[in-house]
Amino acid sequence: MLTYNLDERNEDPLYVYLYKCIKKDIEDGIVHPHDRLPSKRTLARNLGVALITVESAYAQLMAEGYLYAEPRRGYFACDILSQPQPQNARRDFSDFATGKNTPSTAPEKDRKGRDPQEGNSSSQRDFTLYNLEKPELYNVKSRIRFNLASLETSPDSFPFSTWAKTLRDTLSLEPRSDLVSAQDCQGTKRLREAIAWHIRSVRGLEADPDCIVVGAGAQVLYNLIIQLLERPEAVALENPGYGRLASIYEANGIRIFPIPLDAKGISSEGLRACGADLAHITPSHQFPTGIVMPPSRRYELLAWATEKPGRYIVEDDYDCEFRLAGKPIPSLSGIDQSERVIYTNTFSQTLGSAFRIAYMVLPAHLARVYRERMGFYSCTVPAIDQMALARFIEQGDLDRHINRTKTRCKAVRNALIEALRLTPAGPYLSFENIDSGLHFLMEVHTQGEASPEENRPQDNSASCTLLENAMVESLLKQDVAAKSLSSYRIGADEAPDSSRCRLVISYAGLSKRDARAAAEAISRALVSFLS
Repeated sequence: MLTYNLDERNEDPLYVYLYKCIKKDIEDGIVHPHDRLPSKRTLARNLGVALITVESAYAQLMAEGYLYAEPRRGYFACDILSQPQPQNARRDFSDFATGKNTPSTAPEKDRKGRDPQEGNSSSQRDFTLYNLEKPELYNVKSRIRFNLASLETSPDSFPFSTWAKTLRDTLSLEPRSDLVSAQDCQGTKRLREAIAWHIRSVRGLEADPDCIVVGAGAQVLYNLIIQLLERPEAVALENPGYGRLASIYEANGIRIFPIPLDAKGISSEGLRACGADLAHITPSHQFPTGIVMPPSRRYELLAWATEKPGRYIVEDDYDCEFRLAGKPIPSLSGIDQSERVIYTNTFSQTLGSAFRIAYMVLPAHLARVYRERMGFYSCTVPAIDQMALARFIEQGDLDRHINRTKTRCKAVRNALIEALRLTPAGPYLSFENIDSGLHFLMEVHTQGEASPEENRPQDNSASCTLLENAMVESLLKQDVAAKSLSSYRIGADEAPDSSRCRLVISYAGLSKRDARAAAEAISRALVSFLS
């Protein structure tokens, strides 16, 4: 029986402390892989706590991939790999800082003498900007009543009065020299310290402010990363994934390797096979599928990164604050002991897409290189905006805004799903990963023809893509904008489960009062596809 001294929990809520204790026992091997844990009622009775305490702890452990459940059997520990060790992979960083032994000194062929053009069919494809990104899908016409294709939160949720007061206080109370003088190339120290506090409290990630770089949006930071790593030959991206990200790397002359996903996220086998030394991933909430990468896969990726010098992982934590159930999923960077993970995040999701402030946390050795090699760059965010955001964080306004937004969005999501289930289309719909962030997947179960006017093609995967596109067009006729999962596919290869028809529903910009009307419009659009 698991027994813990709950008096040692300090300020942690009971369920958080219990979650941490069980998690540590699994990581330390005290609880072995596939060991059966006590039932929720048994453990609650043994510890003298409420049943909800154990339920919440188990739910968080399942969300993070430490436990799995079997119907009528109970809860079992997952097989968690140990943290990989560098094994001669850690380079001499003093040489790195002086420009020696860097990725740029690699020969035209890879380090095994192979031509990266050979032996990989995905490297032969000509990825064009049009194929990787379809701007018309992001810029829906203003006539659309229900925009479920946009990742933006509702403008009504922005705290205009609080931000206006913060700006006034910044201009009147902060030293003028701090507002108009040249700033550090990495951003103002005040904002970097505030960001370090924020991600420590929200993500449990310890970050040195000297390792944080502030930029005017994630796209600016991605270009800085490419320069910092001296333009790596290739990058591995999740497929399906964020097409604009692929366009950014391609525009920099970097070869794109779309790696398929499985139930745990990006395939580690596919990552090794492609030959890239850089991977850009969203482990805590994969975009757009919503998959949460379990610890076992995270350790596999860290092991891959330490196998060769110069390998790195860019962790995109784009909406970590908006997990709607349990605690936020721990970051990959938080378990990286070999300085191979570059952590990135943005305030565009929390405050709005027009709020162009993002940041990255560099490993210590890369932060030194950044200052020595790229310190000539000016920070791309105005000092006044940086100081205002620092005050906004310090005074707790950002946390209050995030909590209000989560409460609002959770109510909208619940209302939308409940209304969808009550429509004529409801029995044919299922929903995936609804708690991971501000969008979810909606699968439409069809059994007949692609539409009343069209015959369904013999190829099942091609049929599903056509069917998804037809559904998107039908939704537009009902004043509903949504995107198909297949529209996020990078390259020509079909996804392993592309025979399933799924739509990506982004509800952050929807109001609760419009949820029912949106559900009815969706049902009208889809009913002709159902049988």
